[in-house]
Amino acid sequence: MTTLKSKLIKAKKEHVCDCCNTVISKGEEYHYIVQISDGEFVTIKLHPSCNKAVNKIIDYWSLYGNDVYEYGYTFPEVTSEIVFLLREKGVNTSKMTDKELIEKYLKIYK
Repeated sequence: MTTLKSKLIKAKKEHVCDCCNTVISKGEEYHYIVQISDGEFVTIKLHPSCNKAVNKIIDYWSLYGNDVYEYGYTFPEVTSEIVFLLREKGVNTSKMTDKELIEKYLKIYK
């Protein structure tokens, strides 16, 4: 996986965050990322908080020798890792949305 572009931009129209699957409203800032993965161009749109959580999880995985930039990752894998880490802290995650999971994760793991 190779990142070609990553920038914070203001939404000119409504989008959906690729991580938490909630709306990025018109006028809201979001991270726009263009990558090449398995020879295909991929565009990603993320809330700033989702981008921060994804990067923290990537850093966490890197501590254990996982080269996510070589092998890639999916957003469900990131969310599953967040659920695992929150449950280790005793958080009941059963009724939380992906967005709530990410916000709770960022509060606990600053």
